[in-house]
Amino acid sequence: MNWEAVSAIGEIIGSVAVVASLAYVAIQLRQNTEMMRSLASQERVQRDFDLVDSLIENRDVAELWTKGQQDFESLDEIDRNRLIFFERRAIVHWNNMFQLKQGKQLPESDWNEIAWLIRSLGANQGLLATWNIFRVSFAQPFQNVIDEQFRLAAIDREGK
Repeated sequence: MNWEAVSAIGEIIGSVAVVASLAYVAIQLRQNTEMMRSLASQERVQRDFDLVDSLIENRDVAELWTKGQQDFESLDEIDRNRLIFFERRAIVHWNNMFQLKQGKQLPESDWNEIAWLIRSLGANQGLLATWNIFRVSFAQPFQNVIDEQFRLAAIDREGK
């Protein structure tokens, strides 16, 4: 056997090894992506639970949130600030989920549920006041998404 034949066989074996390695990396990336999506879904559920849990478990928080939905301006300064920072937690959570969606780590179905929730809460005076305060602190794409959901909420309100 001459050296050219040995070299050719070595190149073939090397090429097969590279293709096998790339296939392995692709499989690992796919599995990692699925794991990240699963973790993002779990995080969304946990954060949603944490936000809602404080309303369920604490009547004072529930009353503050309910009053702030309908008549934010009637709250005293301390309650307005409490409600603003309560609502900000939801906005920060939505921003985090939006970033995961942008990175294709959050399933579209999870984002659709969040968008529905944003739109459903868009009539909430406390949430709108909070958004007006903190809007500029978020990146433009997220601002556009929230603004659009609130615009759709306003259309829904007019239609009812």
